[in-house]
Amino acid sequence: MAAGIAHEIRNPLTAISGSFRLLKTELTLNQGQLKLMENISLETKRLYKIITDFLSYAKPITFSPRWVDLKQLTRDTVELLRNSPELTGRHKIEYSFDAKNSLHCQADPDLIKQVFWNLCNNAVKAMPEGGILSICLENTQQGEVAVSFRDTGSGLTREEQEGIFEPFQSSFSGGTGLGLSIVLHIIEAHHGSIRVASAKGEGTIFQITLPKQMITAEVEKCPTC
Repeated sequence: MAAGIAHEIRNPLTAISGSFRLLKTELTLNQGQLKLMENISLETKRLYKIITDFLSYAKPITFSPRWVDLKQLTRDTVELLRNSPELTGRHKIEYSFDAKNSLHCQADPDLIKQVFWNLCNNAVKAMPEGGILSICLENTQQGEVAVSFRDTGSGLTREEQEGIFEPFQSSFSGGTGLGLSIVLHIIEAHHGSIRVASAKGEGTIFQITLPKQMITAEVEKCPTC
């Protein structure tokens, strides 16, 4: 019911946003009026993002797993991040993995890329003055794949860590507080796990663990595993 209501709210928001953009081009406004128009635009976008994130969180996850090359997916995410306006010359992104070993798993590539993007984007936001984001991929002794995201940002208190995956909990200005809830939702749907380790002033590490093969998934054999 909540997802249905959110969907019905998003539709008129789209119409309002489109009408507003058209109206803005046809009016001659002074500086004060332009400022008010800009506030309307920003708040409409913020509401749209809240509704969109809530829909992603509230709806059951449906996905089509297939063999995914996590090394390539990491490269793609990093390339996308390098074009983010929040990334500056003071930020450094590095990633490491064993080039000789396969790092494939059965997953929905779009959903896992969403997870990677959210964690990378959060890491950059946690380092407003710059810092290093390190991504590490490795096979575990339990036959799983582990991916860790380490930043050198402001870090988290114990209390912040305890509620970090709860909905509407955000330490960033303007955040909806649903990003990490969606990340957890996606990882659990893939029968994986995610944990956080941090200390205030010492950065944060998020580590994802994914099974290489989903038992219930009917996916062809990995050609390179």
